[in-house]
Amino acid sequence: MPSIGGYVVNGPAAPRPAVAAGLLDGLVSLAVTMLAWPFPVMRAAVPVPAHAVALLATLMLVDMTYRGLAARLWGRTLLMYVYDLALSGPERPFPPSISLAWGLGWTVAYVPGLLGARGLLHPDTGLPARLSGLITVAAR
Repeated sequence: MPSIGGYVVNGPAAPRPAVAAGLLDGLVSLAVTMLAWPFPVMRAAVPVPAHAVALLATLMLVDMTYRGLAARLWGRTLLMYVYDLALSGPERPFPPSISLAWGLGWTVAYVPGLLGARGLLHPDTGLPARLSGLITVAAR
């Protein structure tokens, strides 16, 4: 089995596995945020609405950072590796601004995509691809 950062592009990615990998990556970010979030301290320190806003903002920051770092370091996220997908762009390793733009695109499009707007998550024409110029491709 190849390393997570070593891959060869096979061609365009099918939309269904690309969307599934992206949505599951969002769940990974959610799990990391929930494990690291100091619930008792934050709940005692701030009112409930401020606690909810802080939790949501932290979740978005963790999601964007996770996706951006994974794109920068490996050219794909952990779930993209499981689904044999990768990112393709003009140069590799991707510059930090492009990697974070891809992460921001996924973070912004995650909830609408989860609610049914799958066009925002398309591997070639979705919001992450439009913001960063990185497209999701099939890889080995």
